[in-house]
Amino acid sequence: LPTTDEELRRKLTVDVVSGGITNSLYRVSGLRELDVLSKEGKIDESFLVRVFGAEGMIDRDVESSTLATLVDQGIADRYLGRFANGRLEGWLEGYRPLA
Repeated sequence: LPTTDEELRRKLTVDVVSGGITNSLYRVSGLRELDVLSKEGKIDESFLVRVFGAEGMIDRDVESSTLATLVDQGIADRYLGRFANGRLEGWLEGYRPLA
């Protein structure tokens, strides 16, 4: 991104999303102002950060691989990537988590 860290802090917002059973969920918004393009060439406004919980109970490699397959088949929304203890996913605007 052609921005400074300070510019990112001013433009991005992070909100806690309720509804994660074993995970902590966060919505990162403000991407349109930064002109961040998705693979489809459109500008996304938000994405979901999923920080894994309950480590050892769930095989996260299998879970992430399954999600990627569902995305490839058009069943699930975007899978943006994985980091050590979590994953980035597309934000589903207009939906709410099950509680």
